[in-house]
Amino acid sequence: MSMTGCKVRFEHNIADSFTEGDILSHAHLSIGQNQAIHFDVEIRYIEYIGGKRYTLIGCQFLDLTAAHQSHINHFLTSLQREIRRKQLKDS
Repeated sequence: MSMTGCKVRFEHNIADSFTEGDILSHAHLSIGQNQAIHFDVEIRYIEYIGGKRYTLIGCQFLDLTAAHQSHINHFLTSLQREIRRKQLKDS
């Protein structure tokens, strides 16, 4: 996940259900505690990983409000801090 998009993993092969450039309306992302963001996404990347039987889809967030951008930024910052804490603890 990044400020501009995310990669989603789906079990099974659903690659034929989407085309790069498709716009998906009303996407929903739950982040943090009781925070949900609704937005549209554009599919930028699709790959079926046959040996592992899952599909990866890369999506770009579209028209995020400033409030949504702030929520995502806060969430990503929190994740980075947690990862850093774990790294320091394991060193």
